[in-house]
Amino acid sequence: MQALRNALRGFVRKRLFPLFGVRRIHIVGCARSGTTMLHYAMLAFDGVVLSTTESDVGLDPGLGQSLGLVWRAMRTRAPVHYVTKRNYGWYEPDALRATIETLRAERIGVLLLVRDPRDVLASRHAGAEQREAFYVEPSRWMKSVAAGEALIDAVRHAVPTVTVRYEDVVANPDYAETRIVNAFGLRKNPRLQSIDKLRDNVRALGIGVDMEQALHKLRNFDRNSVQKWRSEERSRSHVLDLLSDDSPIAVSLHDFLWRHRYLPGAWSASARQQWYASVESAITREIPSEQIAQPPTKH
Repeated sequence: MQALRNALRGFVRKRLFPLFGVRRIHIVGCARSGTTMLHYAMLAFDGVVLSTTESDVGLDPGLGQSLGLVWRAMRTRAPVHYVTKRNYGWYEPDALRATIETLRAERIGVLLLVRDPRDVLASRHAGAEQREAFYVEPSRWMKSVAAGEALIDAVRHAVPTVTVRYEDVVANPDYAETRIVNAFGLRKNPRLQSIDKLRDNVRALGIGVDMEQALHKLRNFDRNSVQKWRSEERSRSHVLDLLSDDSPIAVSLHDFLWRHRYLPGAWSASARQQWYASVESAITREIPSEQIAQPPTKH
């Protein structure tokens, strides 16, 4: 019986989805990068239906929900976009291979969300057992980053893909929206505000009970969440330790910061240390961030 249901689900997703205009988008990214907030923020676009939990794209949507998505597309005569978000352990090799296979076979678009790793690695989680502990271990960040890049590389010629920075959603939402719209053919809901206004949009739609539980607090994207690692001594020390030459992930961190435009260019280890020392000193003296010297450029 289960084999028959699986076969029917595959038929609906591979044949009926394209026929009736049901499209899929899968969000991936490291924990504490804002993937949950962005998942719900996608409601700012017309025709979006969200998965209710973190998802394995091989199993979600199930047969019943797949048929419901087809019926909605037939009834509205408009595209339906079913948006899922990666589950825990998505970056492990077996899970990643299975995900890539499904993305290719069912032509599921991929949205990779990245965030300044200094904020990710200094982040805490209100729902964690140890609320004061740093939530993301360096090894988990490394695995997530490698998996996200490998996934994009593996499917970029087969399905729509886009990489979006959390900081652009916060500070330049129109730019982030445009990248998402262009990648997946979405259309903004004219009744709603930009995607950074998550709480306001959810309230305007009259939904949100499940979201409040998932997010712990329903809120808009907040500019104060950018470079939050600078705000307290313990976070600063943790980040600077991870960026020091003795850290096993220092090279990967600096490479990521440079490639995703958190730093302006490649620079020497001594210049790197000098700049981070100036940042730490400026923060300690509570100098406004705009007065902190910019990182040196490569000569």
